[in-house]
Amino acid sequence: NMIFRPKDGTPWVARVGMTNQQYADEFTLRVGQGYRPLQVESYMAGQAIRYAVIFVKQVGQAGPDWVTYHDKTDAQQAQLFNTLLGQGFIPRNISVVSVSGQRSYTTFYEKVPVTGLVTLWAMTAGQYQAQYDLNAGAGRKLVYLNAYQQSGSPRFTAIWLSPVAGVSAAKHGLSDTQYQDQWKHWTDLDYLTRCVTGYELNDTAGFAAVWRK
Repeated sequence: NMIFRPKDGTPWVARVGMTNQQYADEFTLRVGQGYRPLQVESYMAGQAIRYAVIFVKQVGQAGPDWVTYHDKTDAQQAQLFNTLLGQGFIPRNISVVSVSGQRSYTTFYEKVPVTGLVTLWAMTAGQYQAQYDLNAGAGRKLVYLNAYQQSGSPRFTAIWLSPVAGVSAAKHGLSDTQYQDQWKHWTDLDYLTRCVTGYELNDTAGFAAVWRK
């Protein structure tokens, strides 16, 4: 699942299907060429973890400081998350895969000021809906959403932030047809698709997405 925008002249590079070492090598190469990550992703290909990444060229100002890591355990993720949060970093992407019941994390942070942050990475569909309602009521906007499969059912990773300008809408548990209908509905209202994630839902493809304007 991908989102494309009209090109604004900023050079960019996207890579998919990388092993752990290929992913690390790609980072070394691209950062050395003056690129920085925009999106990081992990996913399962059979029984193996694969990685995808989008880089953008740093033009003019370098942008905020950033940190990224991959293939971390639950304990490592919790420790790194708390450490980086204490240093002023916030997560931009938290991609999770489950291998034999053990989660593996790929995470990207930037050092930017926010007044509100809620991040959760092992929610059931019901927990995600409850958290969405709770955070919306508190004025925090959903800025990142990802799904993965664990123990035969979907789990959700989400990041809510404030302040975030505009209004937003989110849907999950959609079939491919329902997703297409929702996409048309919200884009016809001039919302932009901000996140779209696919996952297994009752032996078929399920989708969740976020729109904002």
